[in-house]
Amino acid sequence: MPPITNGDLGSVVNQVNQNIAQQNTDSITKIFKDDAGTRRVLLGKGADGFYGLKVSPEGTDVYSATDDELIFNSSQDVFKIVQTGSFNFSDTASGNNYTNTYTVAHSLGFPPLVFASGNISFNGSSSRLAILPWIQLGSTSAATGVDIVSAMVSSSSFDNQIDFRIDIGANAQTLSGTIKYYILQESAS
Repeated sequence: MPPITNGDLGSVVNQVNQNIAQQNTDSITKIFKDDAGTRRVLLGKGADGFYGLKVSPEGTDVYSATDDELIFNSSQDVFKIVQTGSFNFSDTASGNNYTNTYTVAHSLGFPPLVFASGNISFNGSSSRLAILPWIQLGSTSAATGVDIVSAMVSSSSFDNQIDFRIDIGANAQTLSGTIKYYILQESAS
């Protein structure tokens, strides 16, 4: 803010009005630059009349970036992690079509979006994978070349619980590992 200098009354009033306008702009919008001088964070009112928070990736000016160029935009719907956890399991089939269910409770009152991954061991081999409905961990039959379901991990979302189902399709096979899950809720509308 420039200092007010001596002058006629009209000039002093003009300088005061400019200082007040600058102060109003500063209190409405804050822009933060990175070390390269690129405007990366906008907090307040943007050029399009937006009020909120926007963050751009390195090398992109947050003030002129389109919505799809932003890392974060508070005016867009955002999923927020409301619960996370993990559990270990180890199941061995004592007959064909073995199934076990692991239940995780939540208090949302509606079926939420769930992301889960697991470090899974099956028949001596390990892998890290995303858990989606009906993930097949089986192998291809050498005799027929057809996929056979040897083991499966799936999840289902209910009003107050998430069920993780372990299916093993052959006697004496073992499926074990750790499942890490994230329960999400939309936080903006």
